[in-house]
Amino acid sequence: MLNIKPIRGARVRTGHPLAQGLFAGWLLSECGGTKIFDGVERRTGILRYGVTWQPGRSGPCLKLDGTSGYVDLAAHEPRCNAATGFSGSVRLRFWQLPAVAGTTPVCLDYRGSAGRYWYLRGRTWDNRFDMTAWDDGQSSVSAVGPVVDVGRWYDVTFVFDGRNILLYVDGRLWAASFMAGILAGMGTALRIGHTGAYSPEASFEHVMFWDRALTGGQVRRLHREPYGMFEETARPQAFIHVVGACGGAEMLTDARATAGRLECGPWLGGRLAGERAWLRATLFGGCDGQALALGTALSGGWFWMRRNGCTALYRGRTISQIDFDRVLNVAAADAQYVAAPRHSPHNPDVDYYYVVRRFNGLGIAERTLSPVRVSVGADGGLEQARPNRVFALNAHVIAGARAQLRWLYEALGQADRAAMFNVYGDGGGGQVDFDSVIGTVTSRADSARRFCEFVSEPLATGRHPFVVRAATADGVEGPGLGACVDVSATLPPTPEIVGIQAQV
Repeated sequence: MLNIKPIRGARVRTGHPLAQGLFAGWLLSECGGTKIFDGVERRTGILRYGVTWQPGRSGPCLKLDGTSGYVDLAAHEPRCNAATGFSGSVRLRFWQLPAVAGTTPVCLDYRGSAGRYWYLRGRTWDNRFDMTAWDDGQSSVSAVGPVVDVGRWYDVTFVFDGRNILLYVDGRLWAASFMAGILAGMGTALRIGHTGAYSPEASFEHVMFWDRALTGGQVRRLHREPYGMFEETARPQAFIHVVGACGGAEMLTDARATAGRLECGPWLGGRLAGERAWLRATLFGGCDGQALALGTALSGGWFWMRRNGCTALYRGRTISQIDFDRVLNVAAADAQYVAAPRHSPHNPDVDYYYVVRRFNGLGIAERTLSPVRVSVGADGGLEQARPNRVFALNAHVIAGARAQLRWLYEALGQADRAAMFNVYGDGGGGQVDFDSVIGTVTSRADSARRFCEFVSEPLATGRHPFVVRAATADGVEGPGLGACVDVSATLPPTPEIVGIQAQV
């Protein structure tokens, strides 16, 4: 089934079995910024140092850089080590083996002033991960999980039932260790990751806690429906990257960032509103090409045959012209790639819009729209992804014969992220010199529409043109926008007082 991640601000279904005792749920649906919010008791978590937002398995996720990144979730939360029992769940993915990290990568950590109460960590000596807790005698007890498979998502749930530490992996009880009593006390830091070299190179999609011990059946249900206890949900739209030449381009439906791939689309779309367009098409047009592509032709177009679902690829010349009645290609429901067929033309100097939609086991397709634009250059190859053009550029002279430039940048719809803005001037020659950058302004990533400013060095008398271009971290620039200033040798006339009037 499709895992559906809640939108930010989703309410808890109080009658849901997994809502009982749930006191913390960092769902990481914010998609950006330096703060995350607990959807249950409204705490605020703080991102520290090397933490970035990335697309994940069911929506946005946080990636720690493995050198300094961690997230402060809470402090002084005694329910996280209650002697009567507690449970925690996290969805994570390792980007390197623990042995490669050199130092112990700590994924989830709860500590007090005298030491740790428990942590979820990777083991450098055997590349497994475990849940280690300290008992009331200050001795550590571990429940050891499987060997880490790099790049794979794990649903890890740990439970303390008052006598045992239980470790579940993907809904299955993996290990259990007897524990007479967990170390009590008031914690000082609950974190995703850890400071310094103990930070793991890993991604996290959610973190949740209960003030009770979950049963085995509830853990299995949590694995199947990790967000079922929340009311408002939204389907994360498919992320598409363009890979390879246009003659046989592949669409990467997974969200892992790779050099040379174009990342597009917002993280969240609308509700999961399903439809069976293939059945309607059969009703009015018989067994058509869509039935052949989806496999329903085996039943004359009347019955859905793919019990595991599938992924379908569509295309159009514009977003409004995407033909959802024509399936270009079909792949497995969990496929990482779906290729555009070679018989589909990619003409020079033409833009094409591709969309990936998934069907579930009942033949119901998601109605989301997160297209990627494929721009074909004059040579028939893919055009290089560039940032957008800046707009509303304003230039005027300020004190000291300096030019002040101000402009706006809209990140929405950009083909590649703008990391900086390059400013070009004329160097006193009257024409813009694009070989020399006179100034660079760092792009702020905390807002979609960004206001920027640049002040030049003192200018000589005369007319001076300037051009501003957005640029990626690799130095690829977008289209430029220019403006001119006139520096006068004479001062502006002193204003004269025309008259004064006073009234009592």
